[in-house]
Amino acid sequence: MGPVTNSSPEKTKRRWVELVVYPIVVLVVGGLLLGLLQRWIEPQNPSATAPPPTSATKVTSTPTAPSGDPTTSTTARPSQLKGGVYRGVAVQDSKQAKAWTVTVTLAGDQGIITYALDGSPRSCKGVLNPTTNDTWLEHITEGTCDNLGSWVFHQTGQANIIGTYRPASGAYTVTADLRMQ
Repeated sequence: MGPVTNSSPEKTKRRWVELVVYPIVVLVVGGLLLGLLQRWIEPQNPSATAPPPTSATKVTSTPTAPSGDPTTSTTARPSQLKGGVYRGVAVQDSKQAKAWTVTVTLAGDQGIITYALDGSPRSCKGVLNPTTNDTWLEHITEGTCDNLGSWVFHQTGQANIIGTYRPASGAYTVTADLRMQ
């Protein structure tokens, strides 16, 4: 006598549902919940979706310049800043104050900036373009940081600069103390 099977078409169908359909439903529902949770935790910034510039070009628009502290240093024209890689911490002065690790690479009238939110995988990258009023216009090319804000840099020594950033909305100010690497 051969093995006894207790398999009916109904049991086979039930087993197929348990092995195939239920996991698919769980994955779809889980993905939807994860997407909603991500939007709730870190809302997307609609201004960060502007197309990135194709290259670092001189900008002739005049955004509102952030105010620096003229008693501690002098505002440096983009061409007067010592080129190199500067790194330090930037602090935002809003109700949602955050500390970012910032790296600014300057070479003549071109710049690149990267941000990493301390204690988080969130990061941004952008291009800095000098304007006609001694500020640098920031174009975010990666991440969800505010786009099209302006930076003013003050050379405070051979290897240090202080940067002050203000977004186009003017909603907050960021101050960064950066040291040449």
